[in-house]
This record gives sequence, structure tokens and C-alpha cells, in this order.
Amino acid sequence: MSGTGNFRQTLDYGGMMRDRGDVVQAGGSSNDDPSKRIQILDYNPNIRDQVRRAYVLAGPQQPKTHNFPYKKYGDTQRRFNPAWFDDFPTWLEYSVEKDAAFCLCCCLFKPNIGEQASGDFFVGEGFSNWKKKERLLTHIGGVNSAHNQAWSNFEALRSQKQHIQSFFSKTHDEARIQYRARLNASIDCCRFLLRQGLAFRGNDEFEHSSNDGNFLELLQFLADHNEDVKAVTLKNAPENHKLTSPDIQKDIVNACATETIKTLIKDIGTSLFSILIDESRDVSTKEQMAIVLRYVDKNGHVIERFIGIEHVISTVALSLKETIYEVFSRHKLSMSGLRGQALVVVAKKNIQIESLFSIVTILVNVVGASSKRCDLLQEKQSIAVIEALNSGEFTSGKGKNQETILKRAGESHWDSHFGTLLQVLNNRFNETNTE
Repeated sequence: MSGTGNFRQTLDYGGMMRDRGDVVQAGGSSNDDPSKRIQILDYNPNIRDQVRRAYVLAGPQQPKTHNFPYKKYGDTQRRFNPAWFDDFPTWLEYSVEKDAAFCLCCCLFKPNIGEQASGDFFVGEGFSNWKKKERLLTHIGGVNSAHNQAWSNFEALRSQKQHIQSFFSKTHDEARIQYRARLNASIDCCRFLLRQGLAFRGNDEFEHSSNDGNFLELLQFLADHNEDVKAVTLKNAPENHKLTSPDIQKDIVNACATETIKTLIKDIGTSLFSILIDESRDVSTKEQMAIVLRYVDKNGHVIERFIGIEHVISTVALSLKETIYEVFSRHKLSMSGLRGQALVVVAKKNIQIESLFSIVTILVNVVGASSKRCDLLQEKQSIAVIEALNSGEFTSGKGKNQETILKRAGESHWDSHFGTLLQVLNNRFNETNTE
């Protein structure tokens, strides 16, 4: 029967309470046949509109393939003509149980004004006088007939544009589109700041601040140059849904970090790798361990990537080991692929290494603390380079023999120590004092 399955799907309230307290299973067989249908006034007033809506969406019961039985009228055999469904497609129903016709819109919306144009036949008992098709037209009646009043209410409910549920659905779709645009704008700003290694927050982020910080200022810049973004962000966004709070920024950053590490782990694949670990305290004196992965990519380049900072209870070997195992487990890294560990603190325990870098640090501090010494160093370097070029020791060319300065090694970047040593070796010092 037309609309039966749709009705069962739509009218799924798990049971509807009528005034007398009976439970009516929605979508059951008793609802499939119009003669078995519970009268709309028997439902609790609080759910009548829901019931009407379900029936309207399901449509009239029109079993067009049914073998309609004949009735004898005098010497003539007559039956319900399925072609009438085409004449009245939106409201005419047929009951197989009673071999009678019903009006769906009158069943749902007929005003309680007594009989009018045989209206009760099409609601309660059903119409079954098949020799008088004109009774169907009589039932429709004039403009202000009970049927047409019921049909007006039926059509208003059926119209998606007028339906309150459609309005909420449309509003929800618009809100979802605006939310996505607002979220994408915040994500774009976070990605830019992360790529550039810039701070997010400002000292004063109140409305009339001259500088709201990089994130808010960048978002404002984006809104000023994109009308679609401007329409849904900052002042044009809901007061409690701007997606600009520090917590939202942190969530986006964490999501970016997660996706970045996933890509990194995928790039490593089954290749061998090593880890570089350093320990330091944050401003709250918590012990933290920075972890860097080092591996060779598919192009043969040595890659070092920072994957996170982990809080550790202590810096003893066992505690660091447990933290490393936890990080490997979280990122699905295999210990079998690990081929080396580099701990800055451990390396500095070697007396010779510690002595070397102490001397280098003093040298860098002495030279770098004075502009005069830096200028003198560059002057000496230029003279040495010219002499080397004249003697053939150096060759000239693009990018060669550039001026350099001494760079201080970073405590949390072990490769910076190597860069400092190279710069010291590349500079030519003589016995002349720098000052």
C-alpha cells in the first residue's frame, strides 16, 4: 500500500498515549487501514500535531493493485474504481478491510461541526456506494466547505516551506554552514601562526585594545578582506559561539599537532629512526622532556622533527624510559625501528665534551657581547678570506665565502652545537687580541 513503509518510519514515537491511557503502537497494522485508524481526537492534544504530521508525510492509503470486490446494485455489478486515485490523488483513501473510501484530510482536520456534505461517511463509516461517483465531488463541496477547510490545513502542513519542522531544518542548515565557515577561518589563522612560529595571544585582548594579539588581529584582517568570512566571524558571530577563545585555539592547535604527527609517522613508515631527548623545567618548575625524531626520508635527506613535550615525574633513566615507551605506544612507533638515542644531558656528562663547549660558549659570549669585537672579527675574517683567495686556497663563486657571525648553541637543540662549532672553525683567528 502506498505510504505504509514511510508512515512506519515517520511515525516512530515508540507509543502514543490517548486520553483514556491506552498505548497505541505507532506504525502498526491497525494504522495501515483507514478503517482501523485511531480518530485524531482520541490522541492526547499534546501530540495531535505530531500524529497529523506523520500521516501527512506518509500520504493516503491507495492500494492500486488490490483486487477490488464487486457489489451488486440491482442487475449491475459495481466496485471501487482505482482510476479515482488519479482523480483525487492527495486525499482519497481506500480501506481493504471495509471495502470503503475515506478522506485523509478530513480524518485529520475535519472541524467538529456535525455532518456536512456526507463528511462523516468519509471519516467514520467510510463511503461505499460505488454507483454514485458524484458523491466524491459532493463531499468536496464549495469553497468554504468542511472538506476544503480541512484541505487547507492539510496543505499548509504538507508544504515544507510553511512547516515549522522545515523552518528549523533550514535554520539548522544555515547555522551549520556559518559554523563551518567560522571554524575554517579560525583554523586558517592557527595554521598560519603555527607555520610561522608566532605567538597567538596578546597582552590586552579587550574590544578597544590597540593590539589584540596575532590570532585575533589576523582573523580581523581576514574578515576585512573576505566578505563571506566577515559575515560570520567576530562581531557578526553569536556571542557564545565566536570560536576565538583560548580553549578553542588550543583545541585547533592540538588537532593540527595530531595530524602533523600522523603524517610524520606515515613518512617514517618501516624505516629506521633515532630519537633526540632533552629535559628542562617550565615556568611552573615542572620537569618536561622534549622528544625529537630523526630519520632519513625517501629522498635521502636527514629529517629532524619535534613531536612533543612530555611531563616526567623525575629525570632518572627509568622514568624517562617509561615516558618514551608511552610515547611510542601512543604514536604506534616500534622499538625495533629505533637505532639510536641522543640525550643532551648525558652527552654533557663527558668531561672533554663539557670542557669543549664551555670554552666555545665563553668565546661566543665574549665576542657576541660587544659590537666592536663583532666588527673586528668580521674585518679579520675578510682579510683572511682575501689572502686565501689570492693563494688559491679558497675559490670564489656564488654563495661562497660569506660573512658570518658566531652563533650561540641552543640548550634544547643539539644540532645547534654542531653549527656553532662549524662557525668557529670557519673563522680565521690570529694571535692579535680582539680589543
